[in-house]
Amino acid sequence: VISSSRWELRARPNGLVSVDDFALQEQIEIDTELDEGEALVQVEMLSVDAFLRTMLDEKAYHGAISLGDTLPALGYGRVIASASPKLRPGSRVMGMLGACTVAKLSAEQAAMLMPMISLPGVPPTAFLGILGITSGITAWVGVHAVARPPRRGETALVSGATGATGSVAAQLAKVAGARTIGVAGGPAKAAYCTGALGLAGCVDYKAERPGGGEPGRLWAGG
Repeated sequence: VISSSRWELRARPNGLVSVDDFALQEQIEIDTELDEGEALVQVEMLSVDAFLRTMLDEKAYHGAISLGDTLPALGYGRVIASASPKLRPGSRVMGMLGACTVAKLSAEQAAMLMPMISLPGVPPTAFLGILGITSGITAWVGVHAVARPPRRGETALVSGATGATGSVAAQLAKVAGARTIGVAGGPAKAAYCTGALGLAGCVDYKAERPGGGEPGRLWAGG
């Protein structure tokens, strides 16, 4: 038996989340006996991703959790014990581990984990961000596989340009040589696009009216 702590869903949020929607459970005993395909992972780091909010609703695109379940969270950690041929004890893996200190994963959950590689000078936290599934990899696939990579002299428009995925997609478009315009909501985000991100312009959808001149002016290069 091994002990773990976890955050669980106490109530479904109504709009913005509240601390009262969650409960911390400590010193939970976990049976270390594993069925075929299962694994135990010591969680080292978690990320807080926007899509996780949708999983707290009763009907969610990414799959809902039930009241009392461990809060979903992507993260990485080391395999403590494994009954899966894919996972070697002592190896570091990443994927959906949940907001806990020790995760006991079903065969289906364990099969979804990915091994982490070690790159010189790259901290493991990068695999939850710029090299992670929900930001860097998604942005790269969107720009280079789903869309046609922009060419030098072309104009690229990136929605959600200040978000984790959009900000990376915008930089990939810039690196490709495209004149890149972001779409974001509010003056602070618009300033971030043209300032810190160095984009050629930004369409503030909270300020622009349909048919307004600013999007067209930016697209035309004016």
